[in-house]
Amino acid sequence: MGRDREERSDRPVARDREERSDHPVARDREDRSQSVMNVVIHGHFYQPPRFNPWTGEIPRQESAAPAHDWNARVADECYRPNGASRVRGEGNRIVEIVNNYAYMSFDFGPTLLSWLARHEPQTYERVRAGDQRSRELQQGHGNAIAHAYNHMILPLANRRDKHTQIRWGLRDFASRFGRQSESLWLPETAIDRETAELLIEEGVRYVILAPGQARRVRPKGRRNWTDVQGGRIDPRRAYLYRPRDARRRVAGERSLAVFFYDGPLAGEVSFGHLLRSAPHLGERLREASEGADPVRGLVSVATDGEVYGHHEPFADMCFSYFARREAPGREMRLTNYGRLLAEHPPEDEVELEFGEDERGTSWSCAHGVGRWMHDCGCSTGAQPGWNQAWRAPLRESFDRLRDRLAEIFESQTADLLRDPWAARDDYVEILLDSSPDARRAFLDRHAAHLPRDAERVRIWRLLESQRYAMYMFTSCGWFFADISGIETVQNLAYAARAIELAQAGEGEDLEALLLEGLAEARSNLPEMGTGADVFLRFVRPQAQRTQIVAGEVGLTTILCGQHESAALLGHELLDWRVVAEDAGDGGVHAQLAMRDPTIEERSHWWVHAFGGQSPAARVYVEERRAEEETGGALPSEEMLRGREGIVRLELRDLVSEQREHAIRAAFRETLIESERAADELFDRVRRLMETLRVSGLPVPAGLRANGRDVIARRIERLARRLAEAWRRSLAGEQEILADAPGPESLLDRVAALLDFARSHALEVPTAPLARAYGGVLEQILREVAENPDTKRIERLVEIVRTSYPLQFPLDRRPLEDLAFEALRRQRARIRADLEAAGAQRGETAWEALAESLGLGLMEILDLRDDVGDERAALGGAGKDARR
Repeated sequence: MGRDREERSDRPVARDREERSDHPVARDREDRSQSVMNVVIHGHFYQPPRFNPWTGEIPRQESAAPAHDWNARVADECYRPNGASRVRGEGNRIVEIVNNYAYMSFDFGPTLLSWLARHEPQTYERVRAGDQRSRELQQGHGNAIAHAYNHMILPLANRRDKHTQIRWGLRDFASRFGRQSESLWLPETAIDRETAELLIEEGVRYVILAPGQARRVRPKGRRNWTDVQGGRIDPRRAYLYRPRDARRRVAGERSLAVFFYDGPLAGEVSFGHLLRSAPHLGERLREASEGADPVRGLVSVATDGEVYGHHEPFADMCFSYFARREAPGREMRLTNYGRLLAEHPPEDEVELEFGEDERGTSWSCAHGVGRWMHDCGCSTGAQPGWNQAWRAPLRESFDRLRDRLAEIFESQTADLLRDPWAARDDYVEILLDSSPDARRAFLDRHAAHLPRDAERVRIWRLLESQRYAMYMFTSCGWFFADISGIETVQNLAYAARAIELAQAGEGEDLEALLLEGLAEARSNLPEMGTGADVFLRFVRPQAQRTQIVAGEVGLTTILCGQHESAALLGHELLDWRVVAEDAGDGGVHAQLAMRDPTIEERSHWWVHAFGGQSPAARVYVEERRAEEETGGALPSEEMLRGREGIVRLELRDLVSEQREHAIRAAFRETLIESERAADELFDRVRRLMETLRVSGLPVPAGLRANGRDVIARRIERLARRLAEAWRRSLAGEQEILADAPGPESLLDRVAALLDFARSHALEVPTAPLARAYGGVLEQILREVAENPDTKRIERLVEIVRTSYPLQFPLDRRPLEDLAFEALRRQRARIRADLEAAGAQRGETAWEALAESLGLGLMEILDLRDDVGDERAALGGAGKDARR
């Protein structure tokens, strides 16, 4: 969520790899080596961690509709398209599908990559594949770079947190990309002297900064410096930073390479719609290169990666067209900083600007790092008359809490861990792999002795507390206009979770310590009050303490009439045992056992439920001893109301996803009965509705609503049957029942329902129909890629064409991806089929397949990865890059 910017980089002309001089690419390069322009386009891909720290799940975010949450929405608009971006040719046909990550320098926030790996595995693999392909193109230097772990503003962190953030970021990268990163993206490009020194200590070779973060430059070995403050540095080359003490004396021989991006160019990409036209982008990059060193010069662009599709729709397609068509034709070489640095080490030194009192500088605050510590004047979303005076007390409150949590961590682990802070630095291994084997290996490395069960729980609780103590400093919490914003609330939730995990066994009230400071942070919205009010209003209700989790599991199980997994709430359900039922008061008394796998803590509860499977259902939860016997009198509801340590939950207390599921399960028979009645009503009044419509008379709203709902349900049922009928047909199976309808009959029914809905302007969801088509077509395409059976291809085309008259939005992207891959893999077979069909002038199945999905068959067959990609990377002739 950092601001959109760009960067520049220097360009090498050295040989790209050892090749025979008679290789066509080598000969071509020798002729043009002095005219090739190096271009680095960097995308900073990041979304803040949005999950509830008690459940590990992201709650539904209505502002992201129709997506479930903002991660899902941005993934659909940006991360996924950039992994498979369309290049279109004549007739708007797709002539190539490009993994933009193979041509773009990029970083992904580790917390975002973790979400992608879990929820968007195909996109995650495309990100990794893009980096692997870039290593092949860029002499082993991958496009991906690491990212400080959770987007903390490092200059405002203490040394210990800086160290952990850098180490976690580098280790997370190595685990995901299978190599060491040459660089580390600094959140908001924020840097101070200590951060720079720690980067050097950890082996980081270069960083990417804003032009305003340079103070003065000079050629290496010269004495005189040139002042470049105010963004006047030339961004078309690399620079060398050497650490200096407070008196500006060089401290040792260690150094860090620095690339600065082109500020005006960055603004045009991010805010000036430069990504709406690939030729315009190419021309602007050419202008930016004028006057650059003909050998070492470069042009670079560094912006938020979300510009490529989310902020600027279809910008991914502009980039892919530029990378594969425009850049080669303009003698531009898309490369990355690692390769440039290897080929042309810096020849100039730079002193960095560290801001007032050397607190640090960044790319998105004109006041250094003021945006994350006080009311500096920078904000996003502010209304007239607003201020950000709340920032200072928020940071001060978190700083105090961090320091107290650190003291608790040290004191509570002194007898458990050999070196608590080394263990915290290594805890990223558990975030990457929390399997029992990984946990045992971690304890073998760090435990002072073989810990007992209770000691293991204490170790994991305190390490998790430290994790959230860093998460609460995620930069987005200060970036926007008010303390009541969802980003700040998210940080407050992390603070609450850190407190809860650390406070077990502690007598002091850390939440009171936090609220005392938050009371000084006043919202711009009078109804929101102070930061303390925001915490109590929005964070407290999120907290899913283990006792509340037990209550939710118990209530859901009672309502649904079956055991329900508590996985949504971050726990494992170990046991659910009904001890007694009282028909008199409808009470159900059960014993529940759960386990929190993150901290390995088991808990045991009594769940007393009353009200049965009804909206009035409620449960009372109290802790029990694991060895407690089930005998004895069970309490009445009246007794439970006055008992201490009891939590009471009703249906409205369930998290939204559980609440909907529980209601549907509890009232399943009622819903079935109501749907049956609605179906019967629709069948009776269908002719009436049509008569009213034809007569120009209004159809009653109640009948319209009923018709919409009934048609939606019927289409959903028909879609499932249609998919099954197609699968049986493809498998060569005959219908077992004589009256079982085939695909054609089912399609007629679907068409009739859709026609009725459209004639009455009823908005009926067609997602089930899209899923039915998509699932079957994807299955066929995967089979075709492995075994190009002509009849199967013809059947696929037939199915695609049946979707045309239905006029519903079929998600063609996965089908296009699979078809493109199938056409590429079966090139030899396709060429042979085309040649054989040429004499008869008939359409082959392959041509029909390409036509049905809007693919340019001949252009796809002519693509050659070996020469094509190499020329695109080196700057070959545009027309040759397509062969």
